[in-house]
Amino acid sequence: MILTSFPLCFSKNPGNTQRAEHPPLPAIRQTESNRLFEVAHSAPELRRGAPGRARETGPPAGRFGPGRLGTRVVHCLVALALAACATPARHAESLAVRGGLTPLVLQGGPFELRAFAASRSPRDLLIVFIDGDGSPWIDGGRRIAADPTPRMPLALDLALETPGSVLYLGRPCYFALQRRPACSPALWTSRRYSPEVVASLVAAVSRYAAARRFRGVLLVGYSGGGTLAALMARRLPDAVGLVTIAGNLDPRAWTRWHGYLPLTGSLDPALEPPPSGLPQWHLLGTSDSNVPYRVVERYFARVPSARIRRYPGFGHVCCWVRIWPSAIHDILAELHRPGRGDAAAAPLSPRPARPEPPGRCAACRRAR
Repeated sequence: MILTSFPLCFSKNPGNTQRAEHPPLPAIRQTESNRLFEVAHSAPELRRGAPGRARETGPPAGRFGPGRLGTRVVHCLVALALAACATPARHAESLAVRGGLTPLVLQGGPFELRAFAASRSPRDLLIVFIDGDGSPWIDGGRRIAADPTPRMPLALDLALETPGSVLYLGRPCYFALQRRPACSPALWTSRRYSPEVVASLVAAVSRYAAARRFRGVLLVGYSGGGTLAALMARRLPDAVGLVTIAGNLDPRAWTRWHGYLPLTGSLDPALEPPPSGLPQWHLLGTSDSNVPYRVVERYFARVPSARIRRYPGFGHVCCWVRIWPSAIHDILAELHRPGRGDAAAAPLSPRPARPEPPGRCAACRRAR
């Protein structure tokens, strides 16, 4: 028996039992890239030359004799295969609901945005999470994906580990909310950080926060979501702080570093005036080959008061979920400290990292 590296998700149409609905192997590898591969914002971009290959961090599928697999192992494999058949949007919703978040659809200008939220004490601060770019490209960067939604939304994992009121906000045209003519592939490829995308997110957050009378908004962005969070910060009057995790804060330098085509039509936080007086915390991994420190140092030079934390051995995916409870604890303590003043005045003292809950972010553990 040969166990393939992807499941076959059979058609729900009973009249067509010969056809199995599953994307080709390159597409599977692309859409799973934001956990299993150290690649650019969870998907390879179209390069100027021939597309490169993502570097696999896990072993390939192997052969197993039927007598060497116990019944419990087979059951686990079947369960994993069935879970993989869910769409990215359904997977995210299942994860959010199990974690106690309520699914919502918010209006952001001409776009409908998927969101997952919880209102908890204290109710004066709303913590907003923006996820990475997901899978803009498939087939080795040669074709634009029909659905760019992240297969394994790391920022949602972070939101589930965050105390207080949280809002996980999807981007325009993600999570199967692709209404024409507002949605076009450019909005998750070259224009992923465009003015209309940023304006849509800002409008949705502003309306949600005002309706629930939050007094401040802390923006948290992972990977390409860090780009958007930084762009939103100077356009959102209620913003009280900015946090990025492995954030791409200089898209122009990032595309040059990797040899990708420029993101024409997108904004660049490193080329905009930084938010005046806004506390900032930026978490980076020393082993991050996707967004290395040298790619974003121009942004940091423009914001000398920003608090920069570099984590030894951390990559673009590993091991942010594990340390997030202690990191957000310290950030909130600093944010609420009386007479805070300069955010970079004193170093944070990390609390011991809490173990990840069983079953949470299994791909993150595989990437370590």
